[in-house]
Amino acid sequence: MCHYDGIGYTKYPSRPSITFTITNTEHHAIMGLTSDPDDTIAYEHGHYVMVLPNMMLFIMGEPTMIYKSGDTITLAIEGDMMKAYKNDELLHTWNDVTQAAMHAKIFLMETGSSLSVSDETTTGPPTYFEMTVESKPASVQLPCSTTCSRDLTQHETTMKNVCEGIGGEVVICDCYVLLCSKNVDAALLQAALFEVGA
Repeated sequence: MCHYDGIGYTKYPSRPSITFTITNTEHHAIMGLTSDPDDTIAYEHGHYVMVLPNMMLFIMGEPTMIYKSGDTITLAIEGDMMKAYKNDELLHTWNDVTQAAMHAKIFLMETGSSLSVSDETTTGPPTYFEMTVESKPASVQLPCSTTCSRDLTQHETTMKNVCEGIGGEVVICDCYVLLCSKNVDAALLQAALFEVGA
């Protein structure tokens, strides 16, 4: 079994694309975009491109392809699709993307392996929504700090669960302001709070 011991990923899901240049044709490397930075090499919440020794390039669902030293590989989110390119050639399209930006994640196997990342385009600070009845956008500088030592109340815990239930990421600031990476429907939030009596 292959063991990829070199792992790197972006802390925040702010990458709509990433491009790397292959500089060594005898190393194993996997690069992808994912909504979960804890993904394994299977990229359970995203998609990837794998480069193998002897200039072989692998994408799930495609025949094994060939690359050469100096080629650039790009993964880019375009609307509700993610596309993989080699130089300017489209290699594959996935049609199941629900986020405008994701975490970039790279796995390297051999000691001394490296990839030349030539494009780490970001979308700027991610947009979060303050979890109130209006669910209004909130501009935050991450990471933010909390000033409370108490636990979340039942009301706050319910709001957190609602955000995570629709696939959102929760950020907790101050004492306490709950922010969600997805715009929570006000009716959904009110129904959840009513159900628990919060």
